[in-house]
Amino acid sequence: SKTRALKYFDGVTHLGYQVAPKAWETIYCRREPTPFECAYRHLDFKAPLMEFNIENEAEGAFSVTAEYKEAEDGTKEIERTHVWANVDIPKGAYIMAEHLASSLQLSHQSIANLKRNMEYGGVTVIEDFVDFVDEFGHESKAAGSERTLVEIGASYFIQSVPNEAEANVGRWIPPHPEGRRPKYSPVYERHRLSFDVFMVATKDIPKGSELKRFARMWEAP
Repeated sequence: SKTRALKYFDGVTHLGYQVAPKAWETIYCRREPTPFECAYRHLDFKAPLMEFNIENEAEGAFSVTAEYKEAEDGTKEIERTHVWANVDIPKGAYIMAEHLASSLQLSHQSIANLKRNMEYGGVTVIEDFVDFVDEFGHESKAAGSERTLVEIGASYFIQSVPNEAEANVGRWIPPHPEGRRPKYSPVYERHRLSFDVFMVATKDIPKGSELKRFARMWEAP
C-alpha cells in the first residue's frame, strides 16, 4: 500500500510518546510500598520560596560577597564568592527557584561543537564560555538525554564544600535510598528537569549564615 502510515503523526503526537502520561505516574504510585520518588510528584506549595533580588539585595533573602586576588596584569579578579542568608531560612525552603529554573540547557553535541571551534584559536569569548560550562554545569540525571545544565543565576555564587555534612542546601529530590534509580519510573521521567535543577535548604539556615552545597551534589542517583 502506498498510503502513508504516519499521516497524522505530528510533533505533539511525537512528544506524547516521549513523555510518560500522568495516568502512568498515578498507577505507578499506587504500588505498595509507595515508591520513594512519588513523594516528589509536586512542589511543596507550603514551603517558602527564598529568592535573590538582583536589583536590591537587602530586600531579598540573600546577599552576595566576593573575595578578590591580584592578577598577573595587576588587575583584580574574583577568587571566591559567598552567598549569605538575609533572613532565617527554614529547612525545606526552595532556594533561588526562579534563577535555577532559568538554567541553560546544552546538548553534549553543542558543547563538542564549541570545543571544536576553539581549535582554530583566537576566540576567547567561546573559550571563556566553555570554561564556565565546565565549572558550573552538571549532567542531567535523565539517562540518554545527553544534556548539560548550567546555572546562570545567582545560585552559582554558592560555595561548594567537599564534605556533605557541612552543606546546608541540596537537591530538591534527595539521592534514592537504594543507591540507584529504578530501571524505569514515570515519576523520574515526567519531572526530570525539576529534579535536575531545583535546590532546597537541607537544614534550618539562621540569618547571617553562609549557604554551602556539597560539591558532588548533582552526581548522586
